[in-house]
Amino acid sequence: MFLSVVGRPVSDIANPTYLAAYALTSVAAVLLGYVYSRRAEGTGRSGAAFDALQVGGANSGFVGYPVLLTVMPALAGVVLGMNVLVESVLTLPLVFFLAERGAADASTLRRQVAGTLLRMIQMPVFAALLAGMALSLAGVRVPEVGVTTLDLLGRAATGWL
Repeated sequence: MFLSVVGRPVSDIANPTYLAAYALTSVAAVLLGYVYSRRAEGTGRSGAAFDALQVGGANSGFVGYPVLLTVMPALAGVVLGMNVLVESVLTLPLVFFLAERGAADASTLRRQVAGTLLRMIQMPVFAALLAGMALSLAGVRVPEVGVTTLDLLGRAATGWL
């Protein structure tokens, strides 16, 4: 993730049309899955939240990226970066929020939103995306030895060989 965005201008990795379309369809799918699970299946709030993740949670990393890498290798990293951005900022926090709303010890709405946001920024893939974008904005170039090392580690961690 880091390497996919660090060497590119932010304008290349933040296509507003793609981001908006992906965000709207992802959130709509999650909400429809949640409502269906709650109403048609009678599932509790927490369970319905994870049913919704099955409906609206894309498998960008382990399915989408390898397929796109085969078909359009030049765009694969950028598309993965945009997908992870939407999934990290919208889809996963929404699912976590919906699941927490169903917990027996449900706290205040404000506390739940803060907890969800805190967990989101602690996700390694989100941190890698933010770090890559920050270095890209700052114009910092990663030395070749760093690129090679991070590429090997990334491929080993994800199975994208």
